[in-house]
Amino acid sequence: MAYLYVKSGGTATGTAGRYTSPKTGSWSAAFSAVSEYYGNLFTIFTATNSQGETILQENDTILVSNVHYYLYDQNIIWTKINLSTTVKGISIISIDDSDLTLPLYGAKEKDQLIYTSYYDNYSFYISVDYVYGVIFEVTNATGLFFNDTSQGRDYPYSMILENCRFIALESSTFNGYIQSYYSTTFLNCVFDFGLTNIGNTYRRLFYLYSHGGAKIFRNCEFIASTKSDSVMNVYNAEYYTSIAEFDGCDFSQCNRPLFVANSGTVAGFLNQLSVSRCLEHTNSRINIYKPSYEYSYEYSYDTNKYLRDIQYYLQSIVTNTVIIYRTTGAEYLNAQFFSYSIQTIDYTAPYQIPFIFKLCEFYLDTSTTKTFTVQLARDNGATGLTNSDIGIILYHSDDSTSKPNRKSTLKVCPVNSSTLPTSSESWIGLTNPTKQYLSVTTSDTGSYGLCSVYLDIRVRNTTFYVCPKVDIT
Repeated sequence: MAYLYVKSGGTATGTAGRYTSPKTGSWSAAFSAVSEYYGNLFTIFTATNSQGETILQENDTILVSNVHYYLYDQNIIWTKINLSTTVKGISIISIDDSDLTLPLYGAKEKDQLIYTSYYDNYSFYISVDYVYGVIFEVTNATGLFFNDTSQGRDYPYSMILENCRFIALESSTFNGYIQSYYSTTFLNCVFDFGLTNIGNTYRRLFYLYSHGGAKIFRNCEFIASTKSDSVMNVYNAEYYTSIAEFDGCDFSQCNRPLFVANSGTVAGFLNQLSVSRCLEHTNSRINIYKPSYEYSYEYSYDTNKYLRDIQYYLQSIVTNTVIIYRTTGAEYLNAQFFSYSIQTIDYTAPYQIPFIFKLCEFYLDTSTTKTFTVQLARDNGATGLTNSDIGIILYHSDDSTSKPNRKSTLKVCPVNSSTLPTSSESWIGLTNPTKQYLSVTTSDTGSYGLCSVYLDIRVRNTTFYVCPKVDIT
């Protein structure tokens, strides 16, 4: 694991910008010459060492100054800005130029390559595990391609992009566009296609390639000009089916349909479409056929406890247990205490396909500030979980709009993560338990309505226990 640094003006080549330990302080204090860091992301993905091998190694982190701006501006046909690798665990993170230990939105790279037709449209290819806080912009019929295994990458078929902005504005001839291939999760991202309608005839903005993966959008914003053509379309590449989920997204500036109305093509290649807790624009409402299949999990019952015992998910196994529980925790029926045992499955890729688990729901008045606390524990003095391993997602009713307020504690970006605070609660059934808690406090004014509490779990190959009773203060 190493750290590679990028800022516009840098001239490093080979391994000159690669370090075995992270830098601290400000950029100006950490580097004495431009030859000590790279000038753009593409340089890193093409750099080799003295043996001619790629300089990227497993779990390397690429750290980009938040004031970085690089413009790829050449009159070249069939050019790819290939930010893809077969190396596992690569992260790209925008960091504070004044404090290199802190993630901060703002680093930007733009493609302004000139193309003669749509078919010359190769531009950014981004296939890594994780990207945080970076702005990517494309123009002139160029595209942003996410998680494309045709770039020689058979790992990990999933990636996460958080707090990013993707700009693909219309031009007089063609408009830029975005394509997502295998499983991709977008967290708090903005998709900006521009509010100005140039009036060109080329209409596609975002293609979801149905390679069998999930395309997940959480708390994202979509900006698009007024047209009858849809923002999204599904391409039936290789005839796989896919899942599309939009959760807590803002379509208030999306002046066109999200999907093609009554599209059999969309219905045929999406086996699940979920749109929930989103702020709609009148023109962005969805009107399509019902997806082909419903995604479900298996479960079983124990007639002695009247509890649903086991829930099998792709990423985890959740088991109800009455043997291990918090002494002041959740009760069921005849005062029987219980908790959830969550066993996450081992994945080779960090951050691959997060496990989102609904812990509980209830009605509450959130017109005044409320703090929600969840208690958890691990057995036998196990290492404590961090705020990048697990977090709370809270939804509660807004006081003026139909879109619920959303608050999350998860720190997906691994830079500067910290161990969860220690809890003083008592647990039965554990030996020398590691007791911790998660808490989130409302910051937006709410109203009386449904509150939903979810766990967002990223840690792999781990077992821990969660009390379903949420403490509210």
